[in-house]
Parts: sequence; C-alpha cells; structure tokens
Amino acid sequence: MKKTKILLKLYFKNGLMKMYTSSGEKRRISSIISHVDFEKAYLKVSYGKALCVHDCVCNFFNDGWYCNKHELLQVFKAFMEGGTQSS
Repeated sequence: MKKTKILLKLYFKNGLMKMYTSSGEKRRISSIISHVDFEKAYLKVSYGKALCVHDCVCNFFNDGWYCNKHELLQVFKAFMEGGTQSS
C-alpha cells in the first residue's frame, strides 16, 4: 500500500470550516486536534489501494464524525496504527 493520507475537516460554531490534509505527518494533525477548538470534526485516513477479499483493487480507509477532542485524538491514534500494519 502507498503512503497514508490524512484529511481533517474542523467545523466551528460560526459556521466556518477549515480543512487540513497531510501525507503521513501524524504530529502536525495531532497538534491541530489538540490546539484548535471546534464544534465537530470529520477525519478520514486513507491507506491506499490493495487487493480486497472480492479479488478487486479497492481503496482502504477509516473515517468518521467526532464532537470532542478526546474522542478524535483516540480515534486518530487508532487509525494511524491500522495503517502501519503489513499483511
């Protein structure tokens, strides 16, 4: 699989949205999550394409919506661990 790609969208109370992208730079995204106050967040971690159980090439990713920093940081760490395992 290719390098991990990270997409983080933070939504604020005033209706604005800020999007951050990274190619495997965990520290940058982790720091943003820790220091920016947000109302809700969307996180997507893409691991690349690989052969799936149906014998086709599929995109592998984890994603979800989160409403607090603690939950988002925990999920971010879990998603990043999932992308480093080899098969």
